[in-house]
Amino acid sequence: MEKFTDLGNARRFVARLSDPARKGRRRIVLPVGFVRQNYLTCGPATLTAVSKYWSMPAEHLQVAEEICYDGTSEYSERKWALTHGWAVRSFTVTEEAAEQLIAAGVPFTVSTIDPGNAHLQAVVGCDGRRGSLIIRDSTIRTRGEADCEEFLARYRAFGPRGMALTPLAEARRIEGLALPDADLWDRIYELDHALQNHQRPKAASIVERFRAELPDHFLAFEAARRLAVYDGNPLAELESVERLCEKFPGNAVLDLVRLELMRHLGRRQSRLEALEELHAKPDADTAFLPALAQELAADARTHERAIQLLRRAIGKRPGDSWCYYLLGTVLQDQLRFDEALELHRFAACLSDKREQYSESYFTAAQYSRATDEALEWLRRRFERFGDKSGLPAQTLVWALQSLERPEEALRVVEEAVRRRPTDGALKLFAAQVFASTSGDYLGRARDLLDEAESQCSRPEWLRIWAARQRARRPRRGRTWAAP
Repeated sequence: MEKFTDLGNARRFVARLSDPARKGRRRIVLPVGFVRQNYLTCGPATLTAVSKYWSMPAEHLQVAEEICYDGTSEYSERKWALTHGWAVRSFTVTEEAAEQLIAAGVPFTVSTIDPGNAHLQAVVGCDGRRGSLIIRDSTIRTRGEADCEEFLARYRAFGPRGMALTPLAEARRIEGLALPDADLWDRIYELDHALQNHQRPKAASIVERFRAELPDHFLAFEAARRLAVYDGNPLAELESVERLCEKFPGNAVLDLVRLELMRHLGRRQSRLEALEELHAKPDADTAFLPALAQELAADARTHERAIQLLRRAIGKRPGDSWCYYLLGTVLQDQLRFDEALELHRFAACLSDKREQYSESYFTAAQYSRATDEALEWLRRRFERFGDKSGLPAQTLVWALQSLERPEEALRVVEEAVRRRPTDGALKLFAAQVFASTSGDYLGRARDLLDEAESQCSRPEWLRIWAARQRARRPRRGRTWAAP
């Protein structure tokens, strides 16, 4: 029997047990085994657990190698399933949909998004009498049980998104089910696919279709937000997030995203007032501690309060690299360089795929005369992750350039491009490095720019192309035409 510390939850539980409409509903648990995740590999671990249930081949670390880098996107999860012999349907999770799938013998994944954390779990059962979902979490060996009403309400701003997958031979189990918003989640996948392949006109048409057919649906706002992120348009992104905040008031994740966008737009006073108000609430999420401290850190007069908030935040969120980074930044501003170095090193090691933390660690090391150690760390990081992302190479090149080692920087750039031959963003960066190093490398820069044109977003390519044209110092009155 469950133990309740909240009287309201206990009353709801008793009411469900007494509800005549629930008396005939069953408890079903599917035999989905436990696969323990590594750091930020909840997606691969959960997909592996579901695969083993269906006796489909999948190994946790192999799946992680294919789709995981600093977490796993929903696009990568679904693409992996579609390319490995699965029938897939994404949908908005409801109690009715969960009961249909579990009764059909189909476990499904569910995405949960909390401040500073996103997680993928498998729903492996349900109890219709108790109104609960039975969940297989890749961090806990035993199955968990969540109050369905409370769980769905908590994550309603993001669906929550479920993904049912079966082997193609068992596709009939899910094809005939009326799963909520399934066609809309298909559109979201098409949007992500278009953006991944830099097909912006197609992505824009999907967003326009959402606006025309379902202007007030949360997925219409989410689609517009994703397009704005791709375009690098914080004003448009803020508009979409504010609409989501209106639709789901009090959601801490949306509030934090909204406030971060306000930071980019320079609205400090409004942001500070909003953070003070959110932080003062009795049930305020601990994620607002570092967010408020970040604002206070911008003013030396409030440094001590910022430090107090960050020490509290670290006590409550000891694995949050953002807290260590912010505290290190404040101490660095106070010229406490050795203390700051350790904190920046902690942040960089906790989140070793976040460039901001790696760059800050290197900068702090320069202040403390520990440059060689930090540079070696950046080299090893590039060796480990250079096949999966072009960003570690870019950070290493930035560090080498700051030390005036252009030959080493060029060698790193060439190796990075060789390891990621279809990475258009990396080629744009490489073109900039070659063009800024010497006029002798302008030909190589031009070749990289030409190769990148079909491999990156058009606005990014035009920005680099325009910078190259500007460097030629055209005569007064001359105009350029984009190719």
